[in-house]
Amino acid sequence: MNSNQIKELRNAGNFQAAIEQGLPHITDFKVLIQVNWAYYGLIKQLVTQALNASQSPYGLIRKIYDTARAYAKLPNRRADSSLSNILRELGKISSYSPDYLKFVYWVLRINGIQDSDWQATEFQGKRYSPLVCTMARSLAKWANSFPQYAKPEDLAHIVAWLENTRPVAENDDALWLDWDRVKLLKRLDKHAEAAKVLASVLKAKRNEFWVWQEAGRLYTHEQPDLARACYCRALECKAKPEFTVNVHTELALLLADQGDTAWAIAEILAVLDIRQKQNWKIGEDLQKIMSESWYNPAATDLPDRAERYALYAPEALMLCFDDVHEQNASFVEILELPPQKNVPNKKQKRLAKFIIQTNKGKAVSILSTNCQTVSNWDAGTPALLTLGMAENAQKVVMHTALRTDGMLWDCANQMVGVVQDSRDDCIWLFLNRDEQIKIHLKEWQGERPTVGTFARLCTSINPKKERIEVLFAQTCEPCEIQDVKTISGCLRRHEKGFAFVDDVFIAPHLLVELADDVQQVELVAVYAKNPKKLEYSWRAVCINGSC
Repeated sequence: MNSNQIKELRNAGNFQAAIEQGLPHITDFKVLIQVNWAYYGLIKQLVTQALNASQSPYGLIRKIYDTARAYAKLPNRRADSSLSNILRELGKISSYSPDYLKFVYWVLRINGIQDSDWQATEFQGKRYSPLVCTMARSLAKWANSFPQYAKPEDLAHIVAWLENTRPVAENDDALWLDWDRVKLLKRLDKHAEAAKVLASVLKAKRNEFWVWQEAGRLYTHEQPDLARACYCRALECKAKPEFTVNVHTELALLLADQGDTAWAIAEILAVLDIRQKQNWKIGEDLQKIMSESWYNPAATDLPDRAERYALYAPEALMLCFDDVHEQNASFVEILELPPQKNVPNKKQKRLAKFIIQTNKGKAVSILSTNCQTVSNWDAGTPALLTLGMAENAQKVVMHTALRTDGMLWDCANQMVGVVQDSRDDCIWLFLNRDEQIKIHLKEWQGERPTVGTFARLCTSINPKKERIEVLFAQTCEPCEIQDVKTISGCLRRHEKGFAFVDDVFIAPHLLVELADDVQQVELVAVYAKNPKKLEYSWRAVCINGSC
């Protein structure tokens, strides 16, 4: 059996016969070449059958990979056109078999990628991205289909494929490579890098509906409000209605999960209208949605969809970041805000509040719509935020994670002071000669302090109102504080009711409970401005046991 005879069998589509009759003669290099191409023909034939199968294709998938393994055992295995074509075929079914990654690893071990695989091809007047780009996307599909097999090192390897092949991608394939990279980077907890890639895609294609649809899918579970905005933005982009039918459906499911059933119904009705005009059948997935308890086609007072899109879509534009970075933060609390006025479907809004440090060392508060991650966190918990800087210079929290190397309240401003007044529903703390701060009882941890108690507190600055906010306050051990001193000495009484110890003024109200014969006292004093004389002096805030 010579190479020409094997070639005739192959050209006739008898791939299995060509392989069986050629294998005993593969020491002949020309026969080996024909057997290589026979394996390709057989694999292509089986892949076509698997993709067109009306029933489960997994029996065929096993046969395909058995064939691929037999091909791999042939002698003189190296990079050639038969292997490149087999890789292209196996990429079509990467989401059906966990063995795809193993085959790719084998190809890399034998240096099986040709230089031509990095070049675009042309067929019937149309250009196609290089094979390496197709492989990168197939690897991403494999990772999404078999998360149980995808180890972190595998995901990192695939991300490298996506990144390294992007420069040679053709047409919109580069953007799809970026989309795949975003999803995998998020799985690797590289959220800052993922947000950067996402921002570049959105900025490049901000008027394309499919870009915003993908963004909606990306944030559906983590930040549903942001996902809603992305879907609304997608539906505001110019596109034929039949192209956006899935956007309406996905938005409807999201809205139903959020409890906005009236709007969800309106979206499903839009889907039905589009399908009717296109003479499309109602598929099983849509029928299942229409059987849900929330769906009522006879419902009245449905919202105007265009108005809703216009209301929420602008929120999506914040994803077009100019900069993305990670920053340490301290979690404060979850705020329950009242519903906005003149907003349809009014709901109480929940925001997670964090504290971050500015470049100037100031602690400022920042809000996030992502409350799910932090719902069980204690106040002060160290966090790591992925922040995006939008075009309007607004910082947007894209992701929240627990920071294991931090301490409670490590991003807040730390202060120490002395209680100089504790009456009614608040406590006044003396920090220095020019600064006192008001603390509400709800912000104080522990029992209400007495005057003269030393206290530690954590604060931040509200960037909108430019005012100090107390996050946490509690008593602490006496310590050195500028403009505060603890002294003892001989009491010098004055006939007008006040007294002095050295240069410290003691107001009459502090002497009321002090016996007339007491001479030696201990006191806590602060160096503060005398409101009558407009000059600084020492004055006592507590005396003896009262402190």
